[in-house]
Amino acid sequence: LTGFKAGAVVVLVQQNPDAGPAAFLQGYLDGKRLLNCPMPGGTQLAGAVFSAYAGVYYWLPKWTGHMYDETLGKWHFWLTLFFFNLTFFVQHFLGLAGMPRRIPDYALQFAEFNKISSIGAFGLGLSQLLFLYVVIKCIKGGKKAEANVWGNTPGLEWTLPSPAPYHTFEQPPVIK
Repeated sequence: LTGFKAGAVVVLVQQNPDAGPAAFLQGYLDGKRLLNCPMPGGTQLAGAVFSAYAGVYYWLPKWTGHMYDETLGKWHFWLTLFFFNLTFFVQHFLGLAGMPRRIPDYALQFAEFNKISSIGAFGLGLSQLLFLYVVIKCIKGGKKAEANVWGNTPGLEWTLPSPAPYHTFEQPPVIK
C-alpha cells in the first residue's frame, strides 16, 4: 500500500473498528483503480471546475447576503461550456490524426486544430472574467437574499439569515 492509501484505510478502520480486513482489501482495490484512472485531463478539469462553480453559485447568496445576477450566471455557464468544448473536443481529432501529447512543437498538419483549441482556451479564460464580475457584483449588492434562498432546503445553515452572523446560535438549535 502507498502511504496515501494506507492512511485512508487507517482512517476508515478508526471510524468503523468492526470493518477489519475487508476495509484493507477495499482500500487497496479502490486505490489501485482510482490511481490508474485513464480519464483524460479535460474530463478531470471539467468535473473539478464545474463542480466548484456550482458550489460557488449555490453558496454565494448565503455568503454575501445578496442574490447574484442569474442571467449573467447563465451566460457564464454557457460561455464556459462552449469554450471548454472548443478547447478540448478538437484535441480528440488531433489525437486521432496522430499528434503526440505534451510536445513543444508540432507538425504543420496539426496547425488548424491547434489554432481552434487555442482560440477556445483564450475564450475559456476570458469567460472567467464574467464569473469574477458576477461575484464582485454580488458582493457589492443586489437583491437581498432570504435565509433559505433555494426554498425548502434542509439544514441548520438555511435557518440563519443571509449572510450568517458570526455567533450563529446563542442556544443549541432544535433539530427536527
